[in-house]
Amino acid sequence: GYDVVCWNRTKEKAQPLIDAGMGWADTPRELAASVDVLLTMLTDTAAVEATADGPDGVLAGLREGMVWADISTISPDASVVMAERVRAAGACFLDCPVSGSPATLAAGEMSVMAGGDRAAFERIEDVLHAIGPKVTYIGPNGQAILTKVAINLALVVSVTAFAEGVALVEKAGVDRQAVVDAVLNSVIASPVIGYRAPLL
Repeated sequence: GYDVVCWNRTKEKAQPLIDAGMGWADTPRELAASVDVLLTMLTDTAAVEATADGPDGVLAGLREGMVWADISTISPDASVVMAERVRAAGACFLDCPVSGSPATLAAGEMSVMAGGDRAAFERIEDVLHAIGPKVTYIGPNGQAILTKVAINLALVVSVTAFAEGVALVEKAGVDRQAVVDAVLNSVIASPVIGYRAPLL
């Protein structure tokens, strides 16, 4: 239900979406100047900063009152600094990391966390619900990213423990698939175990 315009560092990767009707901006500045809500999802802190800076960067194209929601998982401190820079330009910056996987996204179960100005969050909450049905406002800038770090820590521990448990009983002669099936029917079953189990 939204008109979508994009920019990507490698246009060829966006071409299938452009062919399907998505608009294209030649620079981050042009993109920022043409939208009410800007979403970015980039590799790391350096990529977000590179996209923001320079004469063709996002910061040069920001308009008064627009909202930039960064879905990237970057340094919480860098996210807070970027929020201050965006605020100085008269716009709002939200850190909006997501939790899930391609399988979660395909199933329509992606979750989104938001950190930053509450009023800005409320203005774009419906847009975030278009990404995933589970949207949670966390608190000030940087706090959503910190929450994502906590979730990732728990995720790694959970998946590692699951894999070690399966390896332990498999070495004792128990059929791997039987163990996995038992885990998925047990109290430790979870979405992450559900989509990681087939990868064993």
